[in-house]
Amino acid sequence: MAITINGTANTVAGLAVGGLPDGTVDADSIASGVVPALTGSTNNTVCTVTGSGAFQGEANLTFDGTTLTHKATNDLHHKMESGTAGYCRICFGDSGDDDIGEILYNHANNQLGIKTNAVDRLYIASDGKPSFKVANSYMVVDKDNTGTIVEFQTGSSAKGNIGIGGSDVSYNTSSDYRLKENVAAISDGITRVKQLKPSKFNWIADDTNTLIDGFLAHEVSSVVPSAVTGAKDAVDSDSNPVHQVIDHSKIIPLLTAALKEAITEIETLKTKVAALEAG
Repeated sequence: MAITINGTANTVAGLAVGGLPDGTVDADSIASGVVPALTGSTNNTVCTVTGSGAFQGEANLTFDGTTLTHKATNDLHHKMESGTAGYCRICFGDSGDDDIGEILYNHANNQLGIKTNAVDRLYIASDGKPSFKVANSYMVVDKDNTGTIVEFQTGSSAKGNIGIGGSDVSYNTSSDYRLKENVAAISDGITRVKQLKPSKFNWIADDTNTLIDGFLAHEVSSVVPSAVTGAKDAVDSDSNPVHQVIDHSKIIPLLTAALKEAITEIETLKTKVAALEAG
């Protein structure tokens, strides 16, 4: 994107902006204060725009050698256009690197990207899905006080949140009784827990082969279906694996029910033993 001003020192004939559909804006019809700016005015005005229609209101562009300021009495718009397969790019640099920071909109896939320290950091896809890249660093979400720091919604309805306390973090999901129906006690806790197969394993991507405790998702799906998302051995249209995931917290109600059943059985046995000892 280039800006070219054509004309003499006293007359501005046109303003040509490369990349726009017709490439030219008639400066005579939109500018009344251009000449003083080009000849070194005392108020540092680069361009004053007045008129009607597309240039309704007044906008002033000034530069004092350090700061470029664009002011308007009404709405203010800056527009960049490229080809349908091109991109619009704003770079931030210094004497050592002319594009160490960058904001880029790719029209080929309608994706917005942000770069810092010459590394891609954030992408927002055409469907609104954000992707963060932090490499060997990490993400910080800071809040000045305690309470909810991230909320998850469907439409305008809250489904859960992440909250911070004085020294801890809470991961919360909806559980209000007013959202539930067909509530019934779990009566087969022990039976179903006996079907779970806790395992030791290491992740293939872990070069240290460190063993950890856990489950294989497909083995849990038949016992606690709500804890597992995805299907065993699923692939996408390009035959890439679509891996199953598990929410271990969904297993806790079953474990609690099984423990309560076991406690009841233990207490029953203790009562019988006490009766036998007393007899």
